[in-house]
Amino acid sequence: MSAGEKKVVVEGPLCSASKVVGWFSKDFNDGTTRAVTYNTETDLNPAGAAGTRVHTIDVSGFAFNSSILWDPERWGRPTSLPDTSQDSIKFVQEVVLEDRAKLKGIPSDCSQIMVWQYGVPS
Repeated sequence: MSAGEKKVVVEGPLCSASKVVGWFSKDFNDGTTRAVTYNTETDLNPAGAAGTRVHTIDVSGFAFNSSILWDPERWGRPTSLPDTSQDSIKFVQEVVLEDRAKLKGIPSDCSQIMVWQYGVPS
């Protein structure tokens, strides 16, 4: 997510029952969605062929429980105090809620995983 550029990319796991079988990425600027399914015999097996995984996860991303955005009082963050540092979070809320009908449901074992890309200037 980049507030200055007004860009949001939501990423998350693709699950089959309780196993992660791939990864999806949705760019809310251009509406593109990319999904990669892992070949479990090579990608998730340490003895598998090296370099076969087709998707890497940017190390600058971090995971968080998305209810932190939607239900801040549950996490002890009051919403009544004005705080300009929350502008980026409000932007993410607006973009995601605007397109809520298109959000992909993920089984409960993976439903609380999201990645927020935070651009750090060099």
